[in-house]
Amino acid sequence: MKKRIQSSIAELKNILYRRNYNNKKQSVRPEFYSRRPEVQKTWNTKDAEISSESTLDSPNVSKSNMFKKLFIFSVIFFVGALGVASVLFFSGENIVSSDNVDINVLGPVSVAGGDELSLQISITNNNNTDLKYTDLLVEYPDGAREASDASKDLKRSRESLGVIKSGGNVNKIIRTVMYGQEGSSKVIKITVEYRVDGSNAIFVKSKIYKSLFI
Repeated sequence: MKKRIQSSIAELKNILYRRNYNNKKQSVRPEFYSRRPEVQKTWNTKDAEISSESTLDSPNVSKSNMFKKLFIFSVIFFVGALGVASVLFFSGENIVSSDNVDINVLGPVSVAGGDELSLQISITNNNNTDLKYTDLLVEYPDGAREASDASKDLKRSRESLGVIKSGGNVNKIIRTVMYGQEGSSKVIKITVEYRVDGSNAIFVKSKIYKSLFI
């Protein structure tokens, strides 16, 4: 028994002193665990709808929609107002303008001093409304005298024409005696004053007539 124990000890010593013996434990390098992430191949439409709804409900989007609606309304209102104004402008409906009142004067281009000057005045209303409280005002130059009495100076005259209907015409004849230097030119100013319904303003249309002394 003793010999067997000694033999075992001797054998153990041989093993311990053997050159190629490595008493260190072999370290085993663990393998890293690798896992490939799972990528979803299809889009989750439900999540997209929720995301879209949440975006639409945001305050910024609501303000943007409100400004868009306000801008569209403003554009529509502007275009509508422009259209109405264009129709009224081109049709001339309910528009009163002195450009639509014509004054035509028919008379001699020259006159001898001391002779009677006779002028035929024609007033035409081309507006779409009547002219009311219409007056004919004539302003004469120096040297003008009344035709009925040449001793009286004539500075201005005013005559009521009443109402001139839309499209209507009024004719008047004025007479005066003129005195002045030969070769000089005399100016007579003819003015039509009138009013229209719905306005207290006085509208005016004037025309100048020139006569040469011979």
